Amino acid sequence: QLETRRIFAEHVIDLVSTHSQDGTFRYVSPVFAGMLGEYPGTLTGKHPAAYAHPDDVNALTGMFKRAIVWTGAPTSTTWRCRRHDGDYAWLETSARVSGEDTRELGAIICASRDITERKQIEDALRDSEQRFRTTVETVRLVAVGLDTSGVVTFCNDALCSLTGWSR
Repeated sequence: QLETRRIFAEHVIDLVSTHSQDGTFRYVSPVFAGMLGEYPGTLTGKHPAAYAHPDDVNALTGMFKRAIVWTGAPTSTTWRCRRHDGDYAWLETSARVSGEDTRELGAIICASRDITERKQIEDALRDSEQRFRTTVETVRLVAVGLDTSGVVTFCNDALCSLTGWSR
């Protein structure tokens, strides 16, 4: 049964790892190790915080602490992990305490997903929205948004100045 779990973990595209109660690696899937530029076996005993962006270390270590306390309930965090090329990948990691039948794998089982592309799209969308809002606020033309019922959902300063209304 242990071998079946290991085979499964080695063939999924998500990044799979198991950890001791303090968060140190007990097992790292080849996909995860490859992203870090390490061999899976060389990561045993290391802490993933060593690969975390300095601003994300507390969130990552906090996830492990919550996983131990919230026995049976998953906990998750989003953090930046340094890849082998030195760039950071955004990971969304879910952790939960392992059951008695899987305890030999490690006290905590984690599944991580690379969400770097999603974060880049969200950032680009946020930047685009900010540029749009700045443009709408600075032009001297009236800009107003209405919903399907004709209710104002957005207006710029030009409309407020023209009408004397407040937003």
